[in-house]
Amino acid sequence: MLVIAAAVAVTVWTTYLLSTWPPEPPSGSPAAASVEPSGAAESSPSPEATQDGPTVLVVVGDSFSAGTDQNSGPEWPEQLGERLGWEVVVEAAPRTTVVLASPFSNGAPGPVTTRLAKRLEAVARDVEATYLDLTDYLPFGSDLIGDDGVHPSDKGHRRIARLLEQDLTEADLRGP
Repeated sequence: MLVIAAAVAVTVWTTYLLSTWPPEPPSGSPAAASVEPSGAAESSPSPEATQDGPTVLVVVGDSFSAGTDQNSGPEWPEQLGERLGWEVVVEAAPRTTVVLASPFSNGAPGPVTTRLAKRLEAVARDVEATYLDLTDYLPFGSDLIGDDGVHPSDKGHRRIARLLEQDLTEADLRGP
């Protein structure tokens, strides 16, 4: 059941990223000021034009994903990756604690981020997983955001790590 939650979370997160990438910086940010208005007719760029590298399949699972002494490999993630020409990363452990987290938000979360966060929270509740709301970790207009107006600066990354440590400790998930 927890593997299903992880798969749902990965699917929802991937869909969110694909539907909102590249992110638009908030108005007034340095990145927004450098963007010129587009022409009247816009066409969607091809996937090849927007990708920085190969497609990566990340599987968060258990022994079904990592294999056991009941098979000789390769397991289904590697087989799927080979069929589709994707790189594969498998993180699997039979006794995994699943924590679903909202996406980060640069400042107040917009409607897409808010809807996604609520959906992930519902999934976490349905599968009795821990949910962490990260949408308020990075307030806009601070030195926590880099010059592009979107991504965290070094200080922002330190804040994320500190707040996640705090939230995981409060949820009794810090570990030994």
